[in-house]
Amino acid sequence: MSIPSTISEVSPAWLATQMNCTVDDIVVTNLGPGYMSDVFYLRADPANLFIVLKLSASSPERRELAHRFDSYRKEHIFYRDLAADIDIRLPRCHFNLMADDGHFALGLDYIQEGMSIDPDAGVDEEQMFEAMNTLARLHIYDWSTTDSNIPRFPAGFTAAAEDLASTSALPELFPTGATDLIQDYARNSLHYLPKFVNQTQVLSHMDFRLENLKFLDEGLTVLDWGEFSTAPQGFDIAYFMVTSVSSENRRKWERHALTTYLDAIDSEHFDLEQLIDSYRLCLLTAIYMPLLMYTAGNRTDARIVADRIACAVNDHANDIRRLLR
Repeated sequence: MSIPSTISEVSPAWLATQMNCTVDDIVVTNLGPGYMSDVFYLRADPANLFIVLKLSASSPERRELAHRFDSYRKEHIFYRDLAADIDIRLPRCHFNLMADDGHFALGLDYIQEGMSIDPDAGVDEEQMFEAMNTLARLHIYDWSTTDSNIPRFPAGFTAAAEDLASTSALPELFPTGATDLIQDYARNSLHYLPKFVNQTQVLSHMDFRLENLKFLDEGLTVLDWGEFSTAPQGFDIAYFMVTSVSSENRRKWERHALTTYLDAIDSEHFDLEQLIDSYRLCLLTAIYMPLLMYTAGNRTDARIVADRIACAVNDHANDIRRLLR
């Protein structure tokens, strides 16, 4: 049975085959297009099943973006090869299909809405510490002894670098503050690639932000693994701190977040000063996210994240310049 390319091709018979149960009727709720996938909430009767279905993007532009970043294959690999061995909370995967032509279908448990968090305010201190502990459990995973299918840094980096070098939106997103550093990085990120490659590499989520995190009473559940790869140790931490924490709170919690992470990872292979430098340098890599938001029309959120990034880069500007030399 073929993989549906659109939600209209998802029939009760197809879903019954994937779920190995009787399905007579499907009620579909469109959860909105993601940046690279179409996402739906399905209720299947009479089995009373509730799942989230991710399909290849219906728009050619988003599908092309996903192929450039190899997002469908990455998420397929993650749930096929790694999910069972990673010590963090994930939605249960019911089916995970990938076709030779690039179409994919992923069926996951529906995760109830977590704690209500205002994106403008960002996470609170307890949630920030929970995120750091979760990242520590992800990053300690020994990817070097596993299958070579795991995407390696700089997977996706080149595509992002090409977009950054050609975009005209950066002056609108970063009109003041640390613009010189950000513009320099955007124009020359491939030139700076060795600075990142030479850092300690850990298994990373690569899109670890509030939209992909569910803070539940039983713990933090992490969604959306379509960008995962190995990456510098500071990447996920920096990305989270500028996308999901207000600038005021980042300044207050920053060093404590890094020491909490380091205590949780509890490994002789990681050093605090090395981690701080990785974190500082990786603040620059986060600029691709507001650009993606802005291009997709989500300009209000793009400017919020861009302001946080500019603030963080400005706070660490002298050290970032030292690290780029």
